[in-house]
Order: sequence, then structure tokens, then C-alpha cells
Amino acid sequence: MGKRKASILAVAATMAFGSLLAACSSNSAQPEGEKKATETKSAEVKGPTAFSMVMEGRGKYLETITDINNDKFVKKLAELTNTAPKIELILQKDYEQKLILKFSSGDIPDVVMSSGGGSSIYGKELAGAVQSNVFMPLDDLLKEYGQNLLKKIPAAAWDRVKYKGQIVAIPEFVSIPNTLSTYIRKDYLDKAGLQPPKTVDEYLNMFRAFKKNGVEQPFLALDKFNLSDQFFGAYDVLPNQFELQGDQVVPKFFKVDAMMKALQTYKTLLDEGLMSKEFPTNNGNNLAQNVYSAKTGMYMLGAKDKLNIEKKLKAAIPDGSIIQTLAPTGPDGKGGSALGQSINRTYLINKKVSKEKAIGIIKFFDWMLTDDADKYFTYGIEGDTYKTENGKVNYKIAETPDEINVEEFRQKDLWFVKDNTFTKSLMLNPLGVPVIDFMKNTLTKEGRDSIVFDPQLDSLVKNPDLNGAFPPLLVGHMVKMIYGQEPISDWPKVIEEYKKKGGDVVIKEATDRYNKKEGVYLPRQ
Repeated sequence: MGKRKASILAVAATMAFGSLLAACSSNSAQPEGEKKATETKSAEVKGPTAFSMVMEGRGKYLETITDINNDKFVKKLAELTNTAPKIELILQKDYEQKLILKFSSGDIPDVVMSSGGGSSIYGKELAGAVQSNVFMPLDDLLKEYGQNLLKKIPAAAWDRVKYKGQIVAIPEFVSIPNTLSTYIRKDYLDKAGLQPPKTVDEYLNMFRAFKKNGVEQPFLALDKFNLSDQFFGAYDVLPNQFELQGDQVVPKFFKVDAMMKALQTYKTLLDEGLMSKEFPTNNGNNLAQNVYSAKTGMYMLGAKDKLNIEKKLKAAIPDGSIIQTLAPTGPDGKGGSALGQSINRTYLINKKVSKEKAIGIIKFFDWMLTDDADKYFTYGIEGDTYKTENGKVNYKIAETPDEINVEEFRQKDLWFVKDNTFTKSLMLNPLGVPVIDFMKNTLTKEGRDSIVFDPQLDSLVKNPDLNGAFPPLLVGHMVKMIYGQEPISDWPKVIEEYKKKGGDVVIKEATDRYNKKEGVYLPRQ
């Protein structure tokens, strides 16, 4: 059935139900079941669903785009989904702060993206909005209009977006919990005559060799240790992770000796010029100028992006090459960043939107998991980014940095709901086979897990200084210790300060929740 014919039939059906409702309105004996069915049908979307949405973005394409709503791929998406979205794009560096301001002012869009990763319906950027019932329960709408979502999104992902037993968000999911990979410049490694390192000491020696050969900052460190927490992972002291110590559940950074060794490693990196002295202000928005240059010898980025990272590098440095390897291991022979959860981004619907609009929004996201969506996000617009010849798709995988940026926007950013483990360009490219193999069979061997609380501990939500991947209270002391402005041996004092400023309450709540088995997920390895 063609779209036009289907639309005419839908309108006719809606008019028929509207007439039936009018005819029955004077009949007080109308059965309740018939009345409910009539109301549901009359609420169905008659035309393009207009809705507002706020989304977080990063990457070269989104950083330079002037009007996302005028982008050809966004316009085509609207056409394909019978919607009229009005998207407000906020760059990653500003997202948390600006979204919090929206909630405080009451300026809440129809759809809100959260990207807290694993706790993304309780992330700081949502400012407690879930607990305040700002968003709409979605169970009934999903059963009626979101069959693709319910069938294709794993149960574990749905479990992560429930509040008081009800689904309050639509999750983007992942099938492999560890998606970050350590990248080393192979050309630098070959010049130094070294094999890929494994331990912390071997990594330090590699950095020293790179420095001797003229590499400006062998290790790429970013503000708040974003994408550069490998050495905290090596010593198993990632600050936002919890473990059982005796009869209490406490943060892993309570392991004083291990934490001091991790801090000393970063101090060594700074003192020997192996990482930038400006790392506290080196944020993700200038990541590209560090990665795709001669400046840096090792960094951490998405494992699935290996081919595109290498293409962009070669565009800037033709002789440059990279390898994927595992993060530095610590005394226990393990390492890696925090293992991710079963979800990535999530999408919440403002409970104030009409039922008609909510239905259209659910259908918009449900379409994301159809074959038509797979084709669109993979290849783009027929006649523009691909052609169909003899019934087969003729598509050229992106090669130049500009082409890659556009392809990544369409396949990663704009494709809101999908299995986010692998990109389509990776799966289409024969060169992607070893990358997928690395992710499935090697990368899964690393990563630090912990006791996870979902929903997040109330005591952390109410105390921003103690919350986050690297809580602000800790970061201040950590940076000073790395710069030599405070002795690393004072770490026990930092723990005492943490306790006095609310940490004792955090520990008590964590221990109580653990003992009662309320919203607790135990380590997977």
C-alpha cells in the first residue's frame, strides 16, 4: 500500500471514529471498553508529529553545523518518519550545565536526550527530573506503538530505564560492555624498536622512548581524566566505582596505597614531560588536533572507530599508523577503564506532551529499528550518497576526513536508537573484520567492573561535589598532587575530607542498599 493511500485511509478511519465518538457522547450507556478504544484511536497522529528535542553532540561535523534542523539528513529523517522535529543541539562540553539550567527554568523540551551511560536516567544533567516525575511512563505506549523497540532492545537495557517499575526512557543499547580501546602510534613504536607494552612500567618506558624521539606529548591526558584514566584502571582505583571492603561498600579510591601509586604515575608523566602540562584544560573539543597530528603517541578512543581514526590520521600525516592494544595492567595483571553498562544514550518524553504527540514520538524511535532505518542510516539519501544499480546498492564508504565526519554523524549521532557496539561503515568494510575480532575476542578481556547502583545513590545525587566519574572534590586534590602542590602522601586526608563532606552518608546508603539488594548490580568479572 502506498504512503499516500495509507495516509488517506488513516485520516478516513480517524474521521469515522470521531463521528462515532460524537454520536455516542449523548449516550451515557456507552461501555467503558468502547469509550477507551475510541479515545485511543482519536489520539493517533493524523499528520507529521511536531516535537522539540534537545540532543548532546560532539565531533567535527556537529561542532561546525550552523542549523541542525536544516541539515539534509535531518530533513530526510523527518520525511521518512512523518515527523517535524525541532532539535536543539548542545555541544558535549556545555550539555550538563545547560540542561540543568533548562530544568531549573522549566524550559523542558518534549524529548530529552541523556547520555550518562548506565545511569543515564539519573545522570547529573537531568537534575533529579526522573525522581520528580517530569517524564512520562512509556509502558502502555510501547506495547501499542513500539513493537520494534520492545523486540530488539535487550531486557537488560530496559531494566536500566525503569523508575519504580515503569519504563521512563527509550535506550540506545550495546552488546559489548567495553567499547573503548587504547591506540598507539605504530610508526612511533617501530621507530623506537619496541613491542606493544603491557604493564605500567612498560608503558612509561615506551613514552620515554617516544619523547626521546621528539614526540611532544607521548600520552594524551584530558581534563577530569576523560579518556585518560588508564592508570587509575591499572591500579583498580577508578573513583566512581564501589567495592566491598569488610562489611562496608566503599569507593575504590579508599585503597590508599594503590591510589597513591596511580597518582604518582601521573605525576611522573607530568614531571618528565610525557603528557601536556595543560591537561586540566585540555578538553574533548580539541581532541582532534591532538590525535590527528604528530603531537601524541597514545590515546584512548572508541574501539569501533579504528578505521576512521586511521583514515583521518593518514590525511594529516600520510606515514602515520596506529594499532589497537590493551590498556596498561597493574599489580593484579588486569587493567582498563570502567566497564560500560547495557545502555548508552536514552530518550525521555516530557509528561506534559499530548497523547497524540507522544504516539508520534514513540513511532519515530520505533522506526529506528526497522530495515528501512538500517538502510537509510547506513547509506544515506538515494541519488545523493548512494545509487541503486540493478537492484543493488552502490555506496562508497567514506575516505576523506570530511566524508567520515558526515558519515559518522548519520550513522552514530542521528541514528538515535540502535545497537551501538559496531558502526555500519565498519561492518561494510572488509578491513573492519580484524577490528570486530579485536573487540569481540581481545578487548573483552579487560575493563574494571564494580558494584553498581541503579537508581543512583540519593546521597550522591544530592551532593554534586562527590558525584561523577571523577568527583570535583577529588579532582581538585588529584590535580594539585600531580602538580606537586600537595603531597601524594596526604591522600588519607582526602578520604577523611570526603567522609566529612557527605561521604559517610554515601557509604552508609551504599552498604544498606547492598545488604537489602535494592537496585544493586554485582561485578560481572
